[in-house]
Amino acid sequence: MHQEKIKQLLEEAYYLSFRGRYLKAVNAFDKALAMDPKNAQAWNTLGVALSRLGRHEEAIDSYDKGLAIDPKDAQVWSMRGSALGNLGRYQEAVESYDKALAVDSKHALSWSLLGDTLSKMGRHQEAVDSCYKALAIGPWDALTWNIRGLALCRLGRHQEAVDSYYKAVAIDPILALNWYNRGLALRAILAAIRRHSKAATRLWP
Repeated sequence: MHQEKIKQLLEEAYYLSFRGRYLKAVNAFDKALAMDPKNAQAWNTLGVALSRLGRHEEAIDSYDKGLAIDPKDAQVWSMRGSALGNLGRYQEAVESYDKALAVDSKHALSWSLLGDTLSKMGRHQEAVDSCYKALAIGPWDALTWNIRGLALCRLGRHQEAVDSYYKAVAIDPILALNWYNRGLALRAILAAIRRHSKAATRLWP
């Protein structure tokens, strides 16, 4: 009877999470985990629901409990890094992504999110390198091309950034961020051309 109740609560929690009803899912997970605190998958999925609710500190705590049971889950280390990044705790996020990649060096999402975090820390070349590794594994990810483009733009490599955004747009033409960032990079190129033209005019009137 006890196990049947746990199963029922978990099925309800997973269903509610899938439907995007995260608050009710959290309540169901809490009840199930009170009876079965050694369920790593439940802790991890609870973490996702908490993150979707913007409760990132609680999400990290939930991921930590899941990882204490099963530390060999690269996806969970990556989700933990994302939650840390949402709190602005970038160095801790990098460490979490590093642990994900120590478990699975081919985990493309971790390379991509690591690149995004490194760029936010001002480490733009490292961000480009990280995105390169992600794209070597999964070249059809618009978000990674977008992150790469932003890092290149911040390095002043605007034409490469535009090329990266074009690839993002080709993969996902609906994602508005791709178009917005491509526009920023193109404007930066035009501004550089105008500056160069003015400088040339001063030198050779």
